[in-house]
Amino acid sequence: MVFSGGSDAGKLMTEPTDDPATFQRKSSKYVNKSERFLLKDRQFSRQYAHLYTVRLSLMGHKVIEAAKNKWDDVPVKKLFELKPGERCAIIGTLFKHMELQPSILKEISKEHDLLPLPPREKYIDEADQLILEDELQRIHLIGNLDVHTAITGTIMAVLGMEHEDQPGKFQVEDFCYQTLPQQPDLPKLETDRYVVFISGLDFGSNTYNPIATQLMSDMLTGNLGMVFTYVYAIHVFGAVPNQSIYCEFFR
Repeated sequence: MVFSGGSDAGKLMTEPTDDPATFQRKSSKYVNKSERFLLKDRQFSRQYAHLYTVRLSLMGHKVIEAAKNKWDDVPVKKLFELKPGERCAIIGTLFKHMELQPSILKEISKEHDLLPLPPREKYIDEADQLILEDELQRIHLIGNLDVHTAITGTIMAVLGMEHEDQPGKFQVEDFCYQTLPQQPDLPKLETDRYVVFISGLDFGSNTYNPIATQLMSDMLTGNLGMVFTYVYAIHVFGAVPNQSIYCEFFR
């Protein structure tokens, strides 16, 4: 695609010219590697517990390595190996117990014409608790770990101990995660390349505004703006539509 602009392009008012400046859109090789993320069939027999178990088995040894590097000679124990008063590190999957989390009971109440649960503005509460699970057991976490920033499903290591007067609760002193793997070297580009992420157009809704779509099209095809706009447009080689380009009915 070729973009054209006069020699005085960039000015609000210019006279027509017979010698327009041209810009050739840059090309780039593209390989689609998203196949492994596509859902080819729906398997309702798979539960989150299975995913967490596989995740723990694959990432557990990396988290153990990170824990040993951070805490030196502190022993790493399984939950069934814990002894009251012994300072150690434990590895597992974090679970955030949320009192206000939506429940399947809400759907059942609708089916049986029971009084539905009132809608909530938020699902976090001061009564939320953190639990660490491994392959066999689980234990409550207390201490130096913020429950409001924690996320269910995180594989992590925590340092601390189980006190004799608080059985079933692990007092956390510190925590760590798997260290980031070494990133492969990326090829160096002679010029910049851009990918456009498109959202918020709301196709099919009552509030759909065609002007927004036209402006986006004009910008990407080089029919909007001045010379510096063309320079960015010629380096766009791909567009990724977000789900929010459609109204809620089509999602």
